Amino acid sequence: MSERQPAFGRYIGTKIVDAVPMWRGDYNNLRGWVTPEGEDPTDAGYLVEYLDGGKPNHPGFSGYISWSPKAVFERAYHLLEAGHTECPPSSTYPLGRCPVDELPLAQKLAEQLSMRTDNLKFGVAIEAMKLGLKVTRKGWNGKGMFLFLVPGSTFQVSRNPLAAIYPMGTEINYRPHVDMKTVDGQIVPWVCSQSDLLATDWEVVA
Repeated sequence: MSERQPAFGRYIGTKIVDAVPMWRGDYNNLRGWVTPEGEDPTDAGYLVEYLDGGKPNHPGFSGYISWSPKAVFERAYHLLEAGHTECPPSSTYPLGRCPVDELPLAQKLAEQLSMRTDNLKFGVAIEAMKLGLKVTRKGWNGKGMFLFLVPGSTFQVSRNPLAAIYPMGTEINYRPHVDMKTVDGQIVPWVCSQSDLLATDWEVVA
């Protein structure tokens, strides 16, 4: 049986990427391409590197790279962690300089984006926890509170309270779940409320 072909339609997704502001023309130069007629090489945008399994398509990068217009990128992504502006090896960028260096517009875009580091939606917060990061809400009154993902595990019953439910030695599949560190330093299971689910003030804890 042949593999099912992808369906034509509208898609939605959430992922975490590495990105740096870059003009369209600089991205084309990086790839060794000539900017097509009708395209503006000074269009503002981002070089985007996908690190979730895509096959690398350019030397010096560990993931698949592409270019995205500024407005398209900033509607889809929020900054989780500010990167550095040091130039990577020249072998990675044949231009002989890093994409941000000597680009006032790109630097301005980076500064604008850095002001949005704490305006994350819950879907982004979930993806951050999957990467092992801690998240919190600005709207929570308690200081020092945060959420984190507890990975799933398998173990054998050896004591109560599980020994009162299962025979000793029973293998238990402990499912992944989210815990909260409370204000007083305790750890408790966390259940998402409607207000937490729809909030847009999530942020990654340093």
